[in-house]
Order: sequence, then structure tokens, then C-alpha cells
Amino acid sequence: MIKEVGGEIRKVLGRDPRVELLLTIPGVGPILAMVIALEIDEVERFPNSGKLAAYAGLVPSTYSSRGKTFHGKLLPMCNKWLRRALMEVA
Repeated sequence: MIKEVGGEIRKVLGRDPRVELLLTIPGVGPILAMVIALEIDEVERFPNSGKLAAYAGLVPSTYSSRGKTFHGKLLPMCNKWLRRALMEVA
């Protein structure tokens, strides 16, 4: 049953131009391409690449005090599915 559902998902999303484009990236397979495409949705909704990276939780938190800037851990409030998919690709 799992293989059957997986096949149906591939049939529907395999024709998506976003998935086809993501499949050209080394390390991105069909399942991860689908997850990334569905979690990002329309990339045009992000004004720049930095906003997309922040949405995915791939930028460190930054703290500034008394003229000094500190970079901390990755942002905890993010799209965890997109972050996990991109980390798996990396």
C-alpha cells in the first residue's frame, strides 16, 4: 500500500516544473525534491534568498550589545520539514 501511494504521489508531482528543476541538483532525489517544492511553495513570495534561508532556519541568530555582535545557534522557529530536507541534501 505504501508503494502504491508513493507511486501515485510521484505521478502527480513528478510533472511539477519545480520538482524537475530541483532534481537537477546533485544529492536531491525525487522524494526530497517533492518535499522542498511543497514546503517552499512559490519562491516568489520571498523577497530575497536571505528571507528564504531564514524561513528554512539555516541562518544563525544574531545578538548585538555594546557594539559587539554575536552569532548564536540556528534559528529555532522555522519550517522544520524544509530544514531537514535541505540538511539531508547537504
